[in-house]
Amino acid sequence: MSKPMSTPLYHVERYKQVARFIDEYIQEKDYAPTHREIAEAIQLTVSRAHGLTTEMREKGLMVNEGTIRGLALTKKGKLLIIK
Repeated sequence: MSKPMSTPLYHVERYKQVARFIDEYIQEKDYAPTHREIAEAIQLTVSRAHGLTTEMREKGLMVNEGTIRGLALTKKGKLLIIK
């Protein structure tokens, strides 16, 4: 029986950076950042920022409400900021 693969620590740290940025951005501007704004803030390519948010959605850390600025953290995603 094989063990389930865990998320590498590097990815967890990136998830925390993304979650923290999204949370602060929404608190300041009252709407979510775009992938480009996330990429610029934490020094990633837009493609990597999109990949990270996709991974985070798959893990239940965030949702996308279907618009360009539709990213939102779930309760589980907000826990990343606290830890």
